[in-house]
Amino acid sequence: MMLALSYERCVRTRSVASSCRICVDTCPASAITLEGPKQSVAVSLDACTRCGLCEAACPTEAFSGVFDVTKLAPPVTRLACGEGGVPCVGAISVEDLLVLFLKTKQLELVGKACPSTSLGVNGHAKVERAVAQARSFLSALGIASETLTWRDDSPPPQPASPPPAKEPVPPRRQFLNLFVPGAVPPPPQKLTLPDRLDVKRLRETAPPPRRARLLAALPSSASPKRAELPEAQIGFTSSKVVNETTCTGCMACVTACPTGALTNSRLKEQLRFDGSRCVKCTLCHDVCEPKAITLSPVFRPVDFLDFAPKTLATLKMTQCGECGALFKDEGREPVLCARCHEHDAEARELWRRS
Repeated sequence: MMLALSYERCVRTRSVASSCRICVDTCPASAITLEGPKQSVAVSLDACTRCGLCEAACPTEAFSGVFDVTKLAPPVTRLACGEGGVPCVGAISVEDLLVLFLKTKQLELVGKACPSTSLGVNGHAKVERAVAQARSFLSALGIASETLTWRDDSPPPQPASPPPAKEPVPPRRQFLNLFVPGAVPPPPQKLTLPDRLDVKRLRETAPPPRRARLLAALPSSASPKRAELPEAQIGFTSSKVVNETTCTGCMACVTACPTGALTNSRLKEQLRFDGSRCVKCTLCHDVCEPKAITLSPVFRPVDFLDFAPKTLATLKMTQCGECGALFKDEGREPVLCARCHEHDAEARELWRRS
């Protein structure tokens, strides 16, 4: 199957301020780079091994086409590289690991020689971290996870051998290439940012399908009212905090959020957060100029299971006397938003000089 990339879902496409490079750091073949237009994601399909690790790692599920976990025949109690259509066990996200385990209460993952280990870079370390995340999350919900196991039976990674030296092309072959199209090697296949994007899809704010699968699989009895985990133990969602003093009320974080996890009230006096929709892409952090929104040091599963937005900040908003826009009231006179205040100061300076 051919790897596909929906650029409308990629957070680097949604904002040039994004610092996300998860797919680049995950790819064992170094087939994914940030060498596309405006430092967007570019994929060399010739170098891609179809291991599927990028599909599982991407927080917004922008990658697809290699492995569809929903096609696995139930019940699933064992997953191994190269078996049952699985290219590598790393192609299964933490959320889908949780879904598969919750259905049977038993899941064994086995790593074997597969595309993620063929280049001397062992992608199975990601699987070990994913299992640890899943077990931490289950423990916080009071669900026993001893039967969620991981075993790496793949051979140790070998150092990558240097590419073979290219033989010089004889002059006669060069002459033949002028007349025989088949003798000319095809151009390299590459995924790059298209010239035009689907504006409707770009504006969509919805959590990825695997989030809906996880929320549907969680038992109704799960009620972790006081459970807390260190932030680093969970990579597929988060808890947030906002510094109300430095927050300007611009709501750039709300506009940038690809899943609708961040919302604001009608008059923008409240910033709200729904943990069940957060995918921890951290785009809201990247677009926040004063860095007022950050990850909470601890993850609270109750934020994930409440299915209701939580108020992160309550701001005193007022209306700009010049442009009419709502902005955070900081006691300035005259009552102007930051942009109009700056324009007013520039105009006064020009009048003073004239």
